[in-house]
Amino acid sequence: ADVYWHLTWAYQGNSTHSSFPTYGKDQMKMYNAILKALNSKVKVQESIVGIIPSGTAVQNLRSSYIGDTITRDGYHMSYDYGRYTVALTWFAYLTGGDVDKVDWLPASYATTLKDHLPAMREAVKGALAKPEEITKVTAAKPEGAADLSTDEGIIKSLGKNIEDYT
Repeated sequence: ADVYWHLTWAYQGNSTHSSFPTYGKDQMKMYNAILKALNSKVKVQESIVGIIPSGTAVQNLRSSYIGDTITRDGYHMSYDYGRYTVALTWFAYLTGGDVDKVDWLPASYATTLKDHLPAMREAVKGALAKPEEITKVTAAKPEGAADLSTDEGIIKSLGKNIEDYT
């Protein structure tokens, strides 16, 4: 068996996690601290044969039109964009598979994810190419896609009607 390191992500910018003040509630400060730990503590371990850059893929996706909205509570990945992006990162890193050829979507999130695959794929490819550098995702927001920075947009992306909720 080989040992791989899962490079985690920084918390969402408005996270209320009790440890976030350690980083001055600053997402980039936390991301840079994660990279510092990677270089000073992880890479020096001979038993670790590879680094899966999930945290960088997440930061890349945050640079897209999707924004800093891919956690469900400020630190755990959302069930849709967050988990799917991390899963694509693991898949591509461990298998060498081409994320552009992955079109499977979990049925419960297919409606939400299908239009945004280009952004997620670009985030992953950028992380694989530059694991310790944030690369801006330039994929355009699909025409008619919901604005994922608002509650109304998120509810719409799930195929629901905002009037059904209070």
